[in-house]
Amino acid sequence: MTMQSMLRGIDRPISIVPVYIGYEHVMEINTYLKELAGSNKKNESVLGVFKAIKNLRNYGRGYLNFGQPIHLNQYLNEHQPDWRQSISADDAPKPQWLNGQVANVADQIMTNINASAALNVINLVATILLSNEQFALSRQKLIEQLRFYMALQKRAKYSEYVTQPNEDADALLEHALKLEKLEVLQDGLGDIITIKEQERTLFNYYRNNILHLFAVPSVIAQMLFNRYEVTRQECEEKLATLYPLFAKEWFLMPMREGYIQDILTSFAEHNLITFDGSQAVTNKDNSALTKLEMLGKVCHLTLERYAITSSLILKHQDIKRAELESESEILANRLGTLHGIKSPEFFDKKVLSNFINTMKEQEFIAISEQQTISATAPLTQLQQHLNDLLPARIWQSIHDTL
Repeated sequence: MTMQSMLRGIDRPISIVPVYIGYEHVMEINTYLKELAGSNKKNESVLGVFKAIKNLRNYGRGYLNFGQPIHLNQYLNEHQPDWRQSISADDAPKPQWLNGQVANVADQIMTNINASAALNVINLVATILLSNEQFALSRQKLIEQLRFYMALQKRAKYSEYVTQPNEDADALLEHALKLEKLEVLQDGLGDIITIKEQERTLFNYYRNNILHLFAVPSVIAQMLFNRYEVTRQECEEKLATLYPLFAKEWFLMPMREGYIQDILTSFAEHNLITFDGSQAVTNKDNSALTKLEMLGKVCHLTLERYAITSSLILKHQDIKRAELESESEILANRLGTLHGIKSPEFFDKKVLSNFINTMKEQEFIAISEQQTISATAPLTQLQQHLNDLLPARIWQSIHDTL
């Protein structure tokens, strides 16, 4: 509507300011999860507003970040230089380029929103605990990982607009415990922090708000955990294949120059690795390996979804798109049962369909007029990267089902 108003001759500079709004508790999260499971969205109502006010309690802090503005006149001048020729005071038909440019601007808005994400204790704790068996960790280990993640994001920032809390990890954890989402178990060795049973599925939502900030660090950490020695060039080569898929799924900006080196430097500052010439060498003490393993698991579910679909395509050349989507969903449910996966997007048909579209855009696959899908050479390379990153038990489950 905004761009159409410009084409009606409204001559004023228009800017769109992307805004990231983050919460430590989202009141409508149960509705969100029901919609992910297939329920229809309920209409808003005045009564619903009063019910929400009645239910207000300690929902923690809210975060409001403003991203890089998009100046529409400048954007169109750069991407659609002839746009002024379409200006008309009457109800002229929409120019053919309009829908495409509206979609491009929408993508840029989402990219700029994600580039101004806010770290908070709930999304950080969710990211840590969901990567651990039984969703639990000792208090000390949780504090150490919190401290590590915040230092990593400060040293190797995805974007200058990303923010994080000012408190230290100890104070943040105490604040998180007051929000009644976590449970403290005690034994003779000290406290164990775990996610309450009823909150475990919901915590996926909080983690997903900042998952994109840990995508590249997670891949590099997994490489270092698996191989013990990697070069920056090897990291760049693997991410050259994976990053376009991440970017499309999470609306990522192009990877900035020096980002991978900043991540490796942060790892070195935390004594997780040392540099030996061009090699980054993993420190093999338990503390370093534990931190790398937990960080490496952050992106596992995303990589597992990629592995499911790519394996089916390579196994069944010229598979119909509808069949691929159906078989991928069945296999995802199978892995979910075998490995205790509760993340809603792991089984989401829309996420799967979008991934197939992205694979076509990135030329991992070719789709014929008959809607049959065949693999291209880059898909084999993607499969090899996934094979290097994911644990053998996941591949065994996939291969047993194919």
